[in-house]
Amino acid sequence: MGDHASESRRRKVRKGTHSCWECRRRKIRCQFGGDDAVCLPCQARGSACRSQEFVDADRPQQPPDRRLTQRLGRLEDLMTKLVDRMTSTPEAGSQTGFAVSSRQRESPSPSTENSQGLSSGDDGGTRYQQRLHALEASIAGEASPIGLLLGLRQGAAPATTHPHSMPTPESSSAATYRDTDISAAAGPSGSGPDATRRTLHSLFPAPSDTLAITSASAAPYFVVSLFCCFRDIIEGKVETAASVSTIPPVDSHPAVLAKRLLQIIICMQQLPPGFDLQVMQMKTSVPEVMNSIVSAVTRLVTCKDEFLGTSEGLQCLVLQGFWHSNAGNLRKAWMSYRKALGLAQLMGLDRGCTRTLKSVDPTVPDRQQPTPYGLWCRINICDRLSSLLLGLPVGSTDDAYASDEATARDTDMERMEKVQSVIAARITQRNANKTGEAYVMTQAIDRDLRALAKRMVVGASAQPLRREGTQPGPNVPPLPPSAAARPPGALAPSLYASQPC
Repeated sequence: MGDHASESRRRKVRKGTHSCWECRRRKIRCQFGGDDAVCLPCQARGSACRSQEFVDADRPQQPPDRRLTQRLGRLEDLMTKLVDRMTSTPEAGSQTGFAVSSRQRESPSPSTENSQGLSSGDDGGTRYQQRLHALEASIAGEASPIGLLLGLRQGAAPATTHPHSMPTPESSSAATYRDTDISAAAGPSGSGPDATRRTLHSLFPAPSDTLAITSASAAPYFVVSLFCCFRDIIEGKVETAASVSTIPPVDSHPAVLAKRLLQIIICMQQLPPGFDLQVMQMKTSVPEVMNSIVSAVTRLVTCKDEFLGTSEGLQCLVLQGFWHSNAGNLRKAWMSYRKALGLAQLMGLDRGCTRTLKSVDPTVPDRQQPTPYGLWCRINICDRLSSLLLGLPVGSTDDAYASDEATARDTDMERMEKVQSVIAARITQRNANKTGEAYVMTQAIDRDLRALAKRMVVGASAQPLRREGTQPGPNVPPLPPSAAARPPGALAPSLYASQPC
C-alpha cells in the first residue's frame, strides 16, 4: 500500500535531473559517493535527501494571495455589471439583434456558471452566449457602448466654456460665423472635398468687412510679399495687396480658400487699436472669428497631406505659423514651420529646385507665383527663429540661401534677415554644445554680428519701400503712410497681435 502511494506521488522530471530537493533549494551541486542513497551535502548536514522524482512533502504550502483573489473577484463583478448594462441598453440590443430580460440580467457570473457547469441547462448556456455576443458587438464601432464609455464618439457634445473666458482654437472649434456649423459640416455626414470647400467658403467675412479690414491694416503688403524680394515687387512679380480682399469662388481648391482665409485673419491681427469695429457685420468678436477660422483651416486643410503638395499648401503652413506666432502660440507655430520644412525637403526645394511648383490657383499668373528659392528661404528663416526662441534644434543646416551669390539681388535689410537666420542656427548649436568649444563659438558669433552691423547702411531701417531711380511695376499700388515708413516684412503693433489663443 505504501509503495503504491509513493508511486502515485512520483513527478515527471526533466531527463538528466539527479539532484535532490535540498541541494536545489541551496543551489549547490548534488554529489553521491559510491552506492550511497544520500548525497554528500545532505550527509554533512544531516538533512533528508529526497529526489525530485517525488513530491517534496517537507516544502511548506504557500497560502493563497487574498488580495489577488479579491481583485480578481472585483474585476469579474465589474465586467458582469458592464455586460449587464450593455445588454440592457436599447442601442446594444438593436445591434446584436436580441433583448435581455430582467431575469436573464440577474444570471450569475461566468466563473459561477463554470463552477456549476454550463451544460446543466440550455438557459445558462444561452445567457452566457448572449453575454459574449454583446461584448463582441460593444467593440464594433464608435457609437457602441464601449465607444461611448471611452469617448470615441465623434458626435459627443463639446465641453462648455465660460462666457467671459478667452476662446482658444480648441474651445472655439465649434464656434459659428455667419450661422455656419463647422463641426457638423466637417463630420461624417459632410465629408468630402465639396463639403470642405463649402465649409471654408462660408467662413469668409462679408465682402464689405473684408474690404474694411484689408484697407485699415498694413498686413496685405506683408502677406503678398512674404515669399519674394524687393526687386520682385518692383518688377510686378507679386500679387497686388488689393487681391487679399478678393474672395475666391466656392469651387476653388481647399488650399486656395485656406490661404486667403489665413491672409485675412493675419490682417485682422494687425488692425490698428483705433479701428472702429461698429462698421463690421460680424456677429461675434474678432478673436472668436480668427480662432474659428484657424481651427477649421487646421482641421480641414493643413492636417490633410493631399492638400499640401502644392505651392499654396506650403504657403498655408507658413501663414498659419505666422498667425500662431503673433497670437503667442510659439509651439504651434514651430510645428507648422517644421511641417512646411519637411514637406519642402520632400519636394526638393533644398536641392536647388528651379522648376515652377505645382499651383492650384488658376487666377494667379505663373510669373507671380512664389519661386522655390523664396519659399525655401522663408521657411528656413521662420523655422530657425522659432527654434531659437523655444531652445530646439533647427530642422535644416542648409545655409546656401544666405550666400553672397544668392543674396546678390537682395537689399541690405533682406540680406541682414537671412544672415541673422544663419547666426540664429549657430546660436542653437552653441546652446546645445556642452564642451569647452561653446566659448569659442560665442566669440565667432559675436564677430559675425559686428561685421554684419558694419555692412548695414546707416538709416536702412527707415528707408521706404521704393528707392531712388526705381519705378514701381504696373501692379504695385502706392503704400499708405503707416506702411511706407517700415521695411518689408515689418508689421505695426496691433490690438490682437499679442493675445494668446
